[in-house]
Amino acid sequence: MTLLIAGFAINPGPAAADSTSQLLAYGHTHHASLLVGGWLQVTGTTVICLFALATATLAGFDRLSISVLIVGLTALLAVSLSEMACYVGLASGHGETARVAADLIPGVQRGYSIVAAPLVFAALGTGLLRCAAPRRALGITALGLGAVFWTLGFIGVLTTVQGVVDFFAGFQALWWLTAALVVGIKGP
Repeated sequence: MTLLIAGFAINPGPAAADSTSQLLAYGHTHHASLLVGGWLQVTGTTVICLFALATATLAGFDRLSISVLIVGLTALLAVSLSEMACYVGLASGHGETARVAADLIPGVQRGYSIVAAPLVFAALGTGLLRCAAPRRALGITALGLGAVFWTLGFIGVLTTVQGVVDFFAGFQALWWLTAALVVGIKGP
């Protein structure tokens, strides 16, 4: 999770209404932070995916929960890789590429709350509900996060709610940290 948070901190992205010349200047000025931030984002997402799969395996999730988790994690990686590709486009120094990349970022980010986060947290929540406490508490909060992100994904189709999604992503970071501590302390 630290890698992912660092990636977002290093690379906040350009302003949505920037002109092409402003995007090119942003890409030039922030070239290294765009690329390093994108790398951290994808690497952090990959670590989270591996941790989620290990948690599901150690907790003895049923086939359906693991299957839903795999679909959600695949979507999560696709969102992360797509967003990183947009950051590479911003850093490219090509006006048309930077413009298209900047225009695609909000759409790619919507994929997180429309499908990736709801599926991942629904699968983790369902699987962890079958475990003993404190993992059961993690399951309940995961289901809550899944429902929040699913609702925001639906609302996000109609209007821009990325700021609210980002706010709840902070709670998600706390969930992953808590899950790592619970799994680390309790063991398999």
